[in-house]
Amino acid sequence: AARVLAGAGRLDEARGVLKKHVAANPGSIAGHYWSGALAEAAGDMATAEREYGWFNEDGQRFLDKWKGNPDRPPFDKAENAVLVAQALDRLAQIQGWYRDNQALHESLLSMFVHAYDVTDRDYWPAHTAAARYFLSHDQTLEARQELRQALRANPHDADSLVLVGEIALAEFDFDKADKVVALLRGTDAHSLDADLLECRSLLKQQRPKEGERLARQVIARRPKDIEAMGLLAGSL
Repeated sequence: AARVLAGAGRLDEARGVLKKHVAANPGSIAGHYWSGALAEAAGDMATAEREYGWFNEDGQRFLDKWKGNPDRPPFDKAENAVLVAQALDRLAQIQGWYRDNQALHESLLSMFVHAYDVTDRDYWPAHTAAARYFLSHDQTLEARQELRQALRANPHDADSLVLVGEIALAEFDFDKADKVVALLRGTDAHSLDADLLECRSLLKQQRPKEGERLARQVIARRPKDIEAMGLLAGSL
């Protein structure tokens, strides 16, 4: 429910739902991860770091649990492994743990791979998550391979399509980015993901006025969207 609300632009409401969920379910892996992710989207980095940090607190230490036995709960469910890996990856990036720590990179990557290759071969979102991970570590080729797998299973997945669009923009392939925008709007005519992707494309093409319109359009629907605010600032 919280993700649906956030996607509809109701970010504060979505965060409120998650806050209640975590209060009632303090051990919820999904609750803590999404609380962190939506806090980050709203620019509330203190809350984001706290929620991601839960995965490394005494009594949690999910990375140690993974190393001990990657097949025992909670990792017997592919979704849990993916959420834990995503949370620890964001925490590592925020706190700078990756510097001179190749072992950490390999451990977190193994969570994604194990999720889709061993735990549940039908859990295609693990491929999308792995692609996002690879992109954040400048491994575009590997990200492409993961996205092909994800889109083969679900050709209309918005998260995967957005990543395809991001790769296209990084390579200045504006035609491909436009195709992704069209695909996103073909599924959801009011897609905020499509608006943000098109806005980034327009700014890269030195078309700030058109980009400004789209950034303001997103902010009107999702006032605290940190990405949209950054794009608006870049358009002025």
